[in-house]
Amino acid sequence: MVQKTPIKTKSITRHDFLKLDPKTLSTELKHQVWSLTSKVVTSDGRTMHLPMMNFHPVDDISTDDIVDFIKIVVPDKDGVVLHSGRYFHYYGCYLLTEDEWIKFNAKFLMPCVFVSPRYVGHVFRDGYSSLRFTNDDKYKPTIPTVIHHIGYKD
Repeated sequence: MVQKTPIKTKSITRHDFLKLDPKTLSTELKHQVWSLTSKVVTSDGRTMHLPMMNFHPVDDISTDDIVDFIKIVVPDKDGVVLHSGRYFHYYGCYLLTEDEWIKFNAKFLMPCVFVSPRYVGHVFRDGYSSLRFTNDDKYKPTIPTVIHHIGYKD
């Protein structure tokens, strides 16, 4: 389905987010979903990024292929792969500087059989990555769930 309403953004601190009632995340606004963005401000004021990628693999690429590809692009790094219904998400468990984040996204774009060039284009245009973590019965019925740990529980 095509998104018919504009994307609304609201920045909140980790502290304030953790105070939210989990039921609020799913029911606050009809046909709205919550997404996490990569851009974070550290306690010392630096702007960093969480490594995140949205995978849109072609039909003959398996979850194992995606995990193997992640390990090639970001070796020796911890992270998780989530299944979001139709696609897959990667979240790294570390921070990147702005320059590292640009290189990270560019590396994933090279073999576009894994990721959508459109997604990476939005990432570069917006200056941050964004991945959904809640669901909506009409547009996004599946809550993304962790299907693979990379690194620390491999």
